[in-house]
Amino acid sequence: MTEHDDRWEGTPLGDLLGPICAHRDEEVGTERVDDAEPFREVNSESKGEPPTPFLSVLMRTQGRRLATIHESLLAMAAQTSQNFEVLLLAHGVPRQGFDDLHELVDSFGLEFSGRVRIIAVEGGGRSRPLNVGIDEARGEYIAILDDDDVVFGHWVATFEHHAIDAHGGVIRCVPAEQSVRPTTWPGGEAGYEITSRPRCPWPVRFDLLDHLYENRTPPCSFALARRSFNDLGIRFDESLPVLEDWDVLLRVAMLEGVLDTGEVTALWRKWDTGDSSTFVHSSKEWRQARKAVISKLDSRPLLLPAHSLVRLQALVASQDRFQRRKKLVIRRLSTPMRVARRLRRRFLSRVDS
Repeated sequence: MTEHDDRWEGTPLGDLLGPICAHRDEEVGTERVDDAEPFREVNSESKGEPPTPFLSVLMRTQGRRLATIHESLLAMAAQTSQNFEVLLLAHGVPRQGFDDLHELVDSFGLEFSGRVRIIAVEGGGRSRPLNVGIDEARGEYIAILDDDDVVFGHWVATFEHHAIDAHGGVIRCVPAEQSVRPTTWPGGEAGYEITSRPRCPWPVRFDLLDHLYENRTPPCSFALARRSFNDLGIRFDESLPVLEDWDVLLRVAMLEGVLDTGEVTALWRKWDTGDSSTFVHSSKEWRQARKAVISKLDSRPLLLPAHSLVRLQALVASQDRFQRRKKLVIRRLSTPMRVARRLRRRFLSRVDS
């Protein structure tokens, strides 16, 4: 907060804006490109640099499933809008695996492979590659695509089409979901088999109050403006073993807002078994991560969208009705016990007399 904003110190508004202002103060004097103008950095081509892409796609991988990585990259190569770059974030990948990734990318030809950067990432958990990717990204917007998910041909184009109306806010699409399980393909290649039809279990519209309860937006279905990271100082929490995308989505959504496209643009693969995060991390780790995300949000003021008051009043009213009914049920269930105690006291008083 500046000296002119001292009157807000110690207030909810001051607590909300303080970290943002502090981060911007740290940036003073640092030469940065203004991200307010969409899609292009100033004079990038005149500097001999490639044009700035609209979208930077962060694809973290451990290099274990080359078959799904190939499919994910193939889906990116087939995009109707080629205004993107892919940052293939090789997390803890050994030398041979790193060479395999380069060979896989080079197999697509220069037109596509020239827009894919393979970046080695060492140490840390699931969030480390994403934070490295943020620092390396050049796009106006940033999206996450796991190395086992597939996007449809209009994935990039949909984000790009709605970017101006989003005004720097979150752009959210709707993914389909399909269950798969690991198997071995002919030739001993590690692959997968499909165990369900595609379905769309997530809501078409983003509801912040619903998302405060649980995450209902898989990472492949939204894009975040790079300015949200640069200007607001937001980063993925590297202390979280899971739910790091939920944590960032909530923090950005409350400050920047969400624009819903209503379009199905991706296929999120749900692994029935295997080394996915669902099974690698225990139920205890999931509960603890959820508690950590909620505790972090609960420690600071919350900025809610318009019309949230009516929803909150309805929730509190429902809670009050539940509590009244609970007391009534308990009273009715306890009536026989109270009658029995009353009769016992009468009986003992007559015996004593």
